[in-house]
Amino acid sequence: MGFDAVAWLAERAVNPASLTWNDYIGANVAKREIRGILARLSHRAELAAVGMAIPRGILIHGEPGAGKTYLARIMAAELARAVNDVDFFEINAAELDSVERLETIMTALRARTRMAIVALDEADVFGLDRWGHRQNPVTRSVLLAFLSTLDGLRSLDNVFWVLTANTEVEEFDPAVVRPGRIEISIPLRRPSPDERRAIFAYYAARVPTDPDANLAAASEMVGSATPAKVRGVMADAYALALAAGEPQITDASLRDAILRDGVAGDAIGGERLLRAFSTHEAGHAVIGAVLGLPPTLVITARHDGGSNQSEGANEDEDSRGLVMPPTWGDLRRWMIIANAGVEAERLILGPDETSSGAESDLCSAARYALI
Repeated sequence: MGFDAVAWLAERAVNPASLTWNDYIGANVAKREIRGILARLSHRAELAAVGMAIPRGILIHGEPGAGKTYLARIMAAELARAVNDVDFFEINAAELDSVERLETIMTALRARTRMAIVALDEADVFGLDRWGHRQNPVTRSVLLAFLSTLDGLRSLDNVFWVLTANTEVEEFDPAVVRPGRIEISIPLRRPSPDERRAIFAYYAARVPTDPDANLAAASEMVGSATPAKVRGVMADAYALALAAGEPQITDASLRDAILRDGVAGDAIGGERLLRAFSTHEAGHAVIGAVLGLPPTLVITARHDGGSNQSEGANEDEDSRGLVMPPTWGDLRRWMIIANAGVEAERLILGPDETSSGAESDLCSAARYALI
């Protein structure tokens, strides 16, 4: 029996009609970009009449759980409200495992009269591999066949593609993301603290929740969790509450769900990293001051584990104030200061809690000792 592309597409049809912009919290920049695209899609005939190009598709990229496909569903729902007769399909890129299958699917799409938005999930297969190499020959052949449907006479004018990927756009095949093909890339980042609290409130309004449940504290406990993580926490909290004989999410079931799902590790790990980072840099600063080293660098620690630097050292110094080329006294001073960060972590946090910064400084000290 041959491959029935029509039936295959029917199995992947999704009706997102009930969704609106209010169902996706945050990502205001992405929403604004998508609204502009929808305005162009809503007036395709008018734009085509004056020779204006219609976008073939977009790339939405972000980590798993950021809501990429969910945003594509909302896009389809909003377009259907504007022009009617819009279908939405969700396809996993890994299912396009041969050129023959891809061509059959494209023929079925081309035969349709209704506008379609197709979310091509996990489109990372069209990116470079982790070593920067091209895809395997089969994937490459499928990609080239897919690109031909975005170009010229073989293009599908009734289909708008939404590619979703977990990789950054820089890691994507440049043949895909360029004008005339997938010309717009939209990043989705983790929600801000305010957005995360709003996501908890969104689900609390839809799932029976005790008004005394501390959603603000829950938001802090999950740290920088993605929208999908928050949704999972609320679902588990409700299930735990029901199992305990409670008709609604309680403060206790919410805390238990967070701990059970392991999302509290994001916040706890971030606090531990911040404490280690601050202790480490304080060790450098104290010994530097004792040795009479003037401050040359201001480092601001962030709760996500990163740091911002300002007031950098002079161009003839490294970031610890070591004048280049160094004298023996300079090298000795550097090794003392480098070890101060390590010792501060061991003294304050304990020998088993040293960070990767301590290891890096020890390596630097050893390197300078060999100069």
